[in-house]
Amino acid sequence: MKNPTTVQSQAIEHLQRHAQAWSGLLGWLTESHARALEECARADDELAVRRLQGEVRALHGLIGTLTPKK
Repeated sequence: MKNPTTVQSQAIEHLQRHAQAWSGLLGWLTESHARALEECARADDELAVRRLQGEVRALHGLIGTLTPKK
């Protein structure tokens, strides 16, 4: 995933200032990531596995990008 633009970075910083809503969003994304990993492990259809792998990668990228850097 490429780095966010200046405008995107400013938007992320603005959202990060609203910590309670931000942590709720990250929690939801993390739960969705865990659910997709579990479903991927149980999937027996190649198409479903590929779809879930794409979902896992996308959620992982979002979580990594949106998690506040320390």
